[in-house]
Amino acid sequence: CSFSPNGFHLATVSDDNTCKIWDLRQKDTLYTIAAHANLVSGVKYEPSAGGFIATCSYDNTVKLWDSRTFKSVKVLHGHQ
Repeated sequence: CSFSPNGFHLATVSDDNTCKIWDLRQKDTLYTIAAHANLVSGVKYEPSAGGFIATCSYDNTVKLWDSRTFKSVKVLHGHQ
C-alpha cells in the first residue's frame, strides 16, 4: 500500500487485479482502478506532489495513472 503525500488517500492492491484508492477522511473507497490483467503486486504514489500512481503486476507491466482522474498515462511492458 502507499499513502498519498498529503496523507488523505491510501492506495491498495489486490489479487482481483485492481487498485483501490481509499479516502481516509471519509473512511470509504474513493475509486477502484481496473488496473491489470493479472495479480497487482505493488503500488506507489509519486512522492513529491502525488500526481501519479504506479502499479506493477504479474502481467509483466508497470502502469502509471493520473491520481486526479485515475486514467492510464503510460504502460511499461516487460516488467518482471
